[in-house]
Amino acid sequence: MRGRAEAVRLLAAAALGGVVTALALAVPGVLPGGGAPAAGAGVPAGDAVGALHRAAAPAVAAVTAGDRTGSAFLIDDAGHLVTNAHVVGSAREVEVSLGGRRLPAAVRGVEPSVDVAVLRLASAPQGVAPLAFGDSDAVRVGDPVVAIGAPFGLQGSLSTGVVSGLRRQIDAPNGFAITGVIQTDAALNPGNSGGPLLDMSGRVAGVATQIATEGGRNEGIGFAVPASVARRAAEAIVATGRAELPYLGIVGQDGGDGVRIERATPAGPALGVLEPDDLLVAVDGEPVRGNADLAAVLAGRSPGDAVELEVVRAGETATLRVVLAVRPPGGP
Repeated sequence: MRGRAEAVRLLAAAALGGVVTALALAVPGVLPGGGAPAAGAGVPAGDAVGALHRAAAPAVAAVTAGDRTGSAFLIDDAGHLVTNAHVVGSAREVEVSLGGRRLPAAVRGVEPSVDVAVLRLASAPQGVAPLAFGDSDAVRVGDPVVAIGAPFGLQGSLSTGVVSGLRRQIDAPNGFAITGVIQTDAALNPGNSGGPLLDMSGRVAGVATQIATEGGRNEGIGFAVPASVARRAAEAIVATGRAELPYLGIVGQDGGDGVRIERATPAGPALGVLEPDDLLVAVDGEPVRGNADLAAVLAGRSPGDAVELEVVRAGETATLRVVLAVRPPGGP
């Protein structure tokens, strides 16, 4: 019996003797997240899906990085594409198939803590409209979504479904928690990694990254990094080659009305400031009810910013000051 724990698999694929197999990431399980009230329109109509695919599919590429394959999508007229960090791995150059052509692409940068990477083509493809990021904060359970990618190398494949859950939490390849993740029942399989999960306006709601499965194939539970997270990382990588995300340096659990600190990480900025069993309830006056709130607040900060942490310690409230650091690539 595996009990509650489920296997969570990254959706990159490795080609071995012509057979495509999944690359697994072992984690304790999928943490439950808060679902928003159902507000979607249900499964989209075929005509709308067909029109969306015709408009969006030309901007979705298949990616080959050594023995790994995945998907990517064009985000601007300068030839930048977004994919997953775990698709790229340690490669500095990959091959993409876009518009019927195989093209080399340089890896502009990766941010493994949110599983995002940016590729750069030598020249932008002509006549291909890039995909725009949507507002993932506006996504609701029940909203129809469409996934386009290259599962098992089948470029341009489409699957449909709905948003099944919100505010899920999954582990990034380097062990950081990715919060605010979108859950969908749209079929995602090995090779879909890095492809877009689109709303019905054709905007990117998220980037396909993992599935929960016991058999290694799609079982109706897929996960996408939310557009808000992917966009911030991608914009920073395009500009500088690095995302340099802010880092508080804690391990904590949702405490119902805050984040209960388990420990401060070695050499992290919170070391010596926060203590085990502290309850972090606000950052710069913004309430923090759990890890998802904390991630959202810190997303608006930069390394080097000083933040004020409101903490309940032994029944007393204290305000503590921490200067955020750069999130380390090797994990917490």
